[in-house]
Amino acid sequence: MMKLPYFVIACLIGIFTSTAKAQTADKLLISAGWLHFAPHHSSNPFAITCISGIPKYAVLENTGAFLRESEGLGVSATYFFNTHLAAEFALHIGPEWDLHTAGALRDYKKIGVVRSWTPMLLLKYYFFEDTARLRPYIGFGGSLTRFTNARITNDHFNELFDGETSSLSLSHAWNPVFNAGFLYRLKKQWFVGAALSYIPTHTTVTLTTPTSPYSQWYGAVITTQAKIRPQPLTTYLHIGHRF
Repeated sequence: MMKLPYFVIACLIGIFTSTAKAQTADKLLISAGWLHFAPHHSSNPFAITCISGIPKYAVLENTGAFLRESEGLGVSATYFFNTHLAAEFALHIGPEWDLHTAGALRDYKKIGVVRSWTPMLLLKYYFFEDTARLRPYIGFGGSLTRFTNARITNDHFNELFDGETSSLSLSHAWNPVFNAGFLYRLKKQWFVGAALSYIPTHTTVTLTTPTSPYSQWYGAVITTQAKIRPQPLTTYLHIGHRF
């Protein structure tokens, strides 16, 4: 069973302890809901960057990779400094992404899977007054996207480098976040909402492949990398309670 990364556990503890510490009524909004990630991707070609610890650089032209659409769960805690200004901590909880190849490698289609965990901190401006039933807002902030549990699932892809099973990893990345949405008040303290966030994420895909006994490179370990830019447009539909 997959264990949550420690930073995720710490973030969740932070959300719920902040609720207990809130001393002023109606200052804190806790929400949870559904996330949809729609990447607008681009990719550099794969390049062999290392063979058995010796730096190399050989570009594999007309190649690349991208992440497909994904869904997940989100939680958020919003603290209102006044009627219009608020700070929000949000967490995208471990959606699983399918990693596909592109260009000359497109026939391999899906080659692996990976999970991402994205804590975000936003400063938000809410329009209208607290008494308004509908309150649109805009926000800006930053995020850290961490990729975990990456693995190759396509055995045929390993044949590209005459290798055995490759290991897969994706680098972590700090990114800005551009956010807009609205809250709709159902009752005095219950709300539903929708938000749209653009996160210009970039990451480096790394494949590490030990060559097979049947390869002319037997005994070598080949490292192949490509920089990809998923840049997802994220939809967040949620329900929340204001304390």
